[in-house]
Amino acid sequence: MEKLAWSFFYADAVPVNIVRLFNNYGPRQSARAVTPTIITQLLTGDEVKIGSLEPKRDFTFVLDTVEAFLRVAELDTYGAVYNIGSHISISVKDIIDTACKVLGKENVRITTDELRVRPGQSEVWSLKAENKKLRDATGWKPRYSYEEGLKVTIDWLSKNLGLYKPGEYAI
Repeated sequence: MEKLAWSFFYADAVPVNIVRLFNNYGPRQSARAVTPTIITQLLTGDEVKIGSLEPKRDFTFVLDTVEAFLRVAELDTYGAVYNIGSHISISVKDIIDTACKVLGKENVRITTDELRVRPGQSEVWSLKAENKKLRDATGWKPRYSYEEGLKVTIDWLSKNLGLYKPGEYAI
């Protein structure tokens, strides 16, 4: 899609900026994502079945992502690429620990499910957005810490748990 957008920018002077999202999370997120997978399991029991605990990702709460999109849309300069991310890398284990803290859960059993472990050659072990260009151009920075966004997400998921199947692995 980026290549197509650039072709319109260069050939027809269509005003284009590219935004690259990292790992967004929040209410209404697909069950395929790690954050709702962990939360829904914790809301329905004391065991989390997961793949690897070590991979780290850059998580951005959905309202921060929307704010970044709006700021880029307001720019009057074009032809740039902006990374929308928090510039903080959080491990899967950190997600579980933070969710347990928010939910007041102790003694949660973490089980490695081999079906959920990505093959070593396809796993990205650490991902962190460099968002300096976005910050410099727009003044944007995340308003929500991971824990603050997680609280909002947990609240929404707890009220809409029927939309998810916590015991099933969604691919």
